[in-house]
Amino acid sequence: KAATLAQQGVSVVTRLDDETATHEQVKLIVRDLNQQTAIVGAGVVVSGPHASLPPLRLATNDGGEVRIPHHGCSTISVWIEKRGYQPLQRTLSSGELSGEAEIFLTPAREPVVPAK
Repeated sequence: KAATLAQQGVSVVTRLDDETATHEQVKLIVRDLNQQTAIVGAGVVVSGPHASLPPLRLATNDGGEVRIPHHGCSTISVWIEKRGYQPLQRTLSSGELSGEAEIFLTPAREPVVPAK
């Protein structure tokens, strides 16, 4: 949809997007590297190639899944963290942005406490 704004001989044409339209998205599945099980409640921060947009903050559902809208970006960066796991940063490229992508988190090693 196009809208034209005019005032005192100056006109500007802009395009308004329908927010209810379907947008491209990828289903990200976060799993435990060792047990291959879904990680529920992992924090996922998504940023795209446009620095003017704030990062999107999401959390995985009961199946370890989160749907990430990417509006046709060629790459997106994801930062995933969950207590008990090593955080992970990864860039998903165009080939990974259609359909599903699996990411495996490595369990954090427990600190060794010396015996007294």
